[in-house]
Amino acid sequence: MVTGNEVAEMQYAEAEHFLANGEEIEITMNDFLRWSYPNFLTSERRNALSLFVVASSLGLPEDCPSDTMVWKPYDILTGDGYRLQVSSASYLQSMDEEHPDFISFEVLKPWDADAFIFCLYKGLAASQNPLNLDLWDFFVVSSKSLMQDNDNRKSITLPRLQELGVWQCDYFGISDGIQKVMDV
Repeated sequence: MVTGNEVAEMQYAEAEHFLANGEEIEITMNDFLRWSYPNFLTSERRNALSLFVVASSLGLPEDCPSDTMVWKPYDILTGDGYRLQVSSASYLQSMDEEHPDFISFEVLKPWDADAFIFCLYKGLAASQNPLNLDLWDFFVVSSKSLMQDNDNRKSITLPRLQELGVWQCDYFGISDGIQKVMDV
């Protein structure tokens, strides 16, 4: 029974079966996930995936929100107490067969985060697998550096981001990147 501010959580294993008439049937939670999330080239699904990827790199996958639509002032709280905002972009978009001329990341307000992690999926063909983390680059920048550049922005292009002196890394370097930009 849920009372007060408690929230019931329903967690399922991928292989868990649906039940009908008290019996397991053939469909599983994994079937549902494949049906409901078939395309990670849409912005909201890529953003959810990038949030999970960053959290898992930091050893925090259980801290990813179960409902990515719930607003809070930052996306991830690290073990060191840093508040992170995560944003993603991709050369390949589900609604456009042409590759964009430039990459632009959304920068959300208010800036209650200590650092931003900008995740770039570099796949150029729909056949490429977004689960291949070799196809991702991560750019870490402190909120302070980003605000000094322009505190009224709603987005930032990849070239402008690189001019700010961000820490560019792969999946395994995200934690070090956070430490580097926060030590500045």
